[in-house]
Amino acid sequence: MFLLDTHVHTKEVSPCGQVDTTTLISLYRKARYDCLIITDHLSSYYPIMRRPLPWRQKIDSFFTGYDSAKACGTRAGLTVLPAFELSFDNDPNDYLVYGISKLWLYEHKDIHTTNIENFSDLISSIDAIIVQAHPFRIGMRPQNPSLIQGIEVYNGNQRHNSENSKAFKYAEKHNLIPTSGSDFHRPEDCARGGMVLENPVSHIEEFVQVLKARSSELIQT
Repeated sequence: MFLLDTHVHTKEVSPCGQVDTTTLISLYRKARYDCLIITDHLSSYYPIMRRPLPWRQKIDSFFTGYDSAKACGTRAGLTVLPAFELSFDNDPNDYLVYGISKLWLYEHKDIHTTNIENFSDLISSIDAIIVQAHPFRIGMRPQNPSLIQGIEVYNGNQRHNSENSKAFKYAEKHNLIPTSGSDFHRPEDCARGGMVLENPVSHIEEFVQVLKARSSELIQT
């Protein structure tokens, strides 16, 4: 078994994160997870995005959480992969995006100021996946299935009612890829969700293929 958490935030980047990457990695090693996907908030919620800085500098800053977690994970023997939780300025929803590189982000300025329709079209030619996070939380709405590939059917965050059963039914109805994640922000969020893979993955591109194959088991704690 290969235990992987799909939805993890760092204190270094996500304003809502309360755990530094050194502690984060230690917690997940103790929980016997093998891999974490860092999904910090790529949106105007991240203060750097609101500052008059070059876009490339903003992206470099955004990746500091992942870079630190990866370095800590390497020392601890835990795989750490990059992704992000994208929120658009005029959209209440959150979208977990897997399979997009730092280089791609360098070349696509201010994607958080566009919308899901444009973004979905923009990545249609690359091997990436959009998973709507916790679509039934208060204030959010399930997205048009034609614009996304997956739904987070289980969100383990204990401070929100994510209506996971509704998310599962929505994914099933529209044949969307189901995922599970802890939505880690605080120590008590550790290992509250994720996925069990048959084989290890060492690159985010491999995880994208696992999602497409629907060959994993969901962790629902």
